[in-house]
Amino acid sequence: MTICFLGRGFALLCRHSAVLVCHSPLSQIRMEYWHTTGLQSASHDLSIAVGCAMPLLCVPLLRHLCELAEGYDVVMPTREGQPQPLHAVYRRSCVEAIESELRTGSLRMISFLGAIRVRYVGEEEWTRYDGEGLSFFNVNTEEDLRQAAALLLKADV
Repeated sequence: MTICFLGRGFALLCRHSAVLVCHSPLSQIRMEYWHTTGLQSASHDLSIAVGCAMPLLCVPLLRHLCELAEGYDVVMPTREGQPQPLHAVYRRSCVEAIESELRTGSLRMISFLGAIRVRYVGEEEWTRYDGEGLSFFNVNTEEDLRQAAALLLKADV
């Protein structure tokens, strides 16, 4: 399994003990850049992509997303009806669709989803693993960081 932490203008790809840092000058295409490099170089067919500013990941939820991947190219949670591409499981088979979208100039992180098999995981399903939705908590400010630290102290980790 490959886990990719995505950040502003870079992607950190972790495979077992190897780490590959991919830089992209355009932060808008960081996800697509990861998809077309990380997915191709991943040691397994499935990869998990999560935002580097999401420190409260729920391993049972990530495991569940992987278990749902049979027959799909992407397994992606939705939150308040919106897809969550920075907390999803991707199959290597996505690369062609992503590259096709990039050739058209589309830079949206979800623009390729119409061309592949996607299994969306709604809130009614993922809340069984992460009831409060902490996996989607994003740290963008110092206040967010303090809140994340407080949440971790309260959690049974």
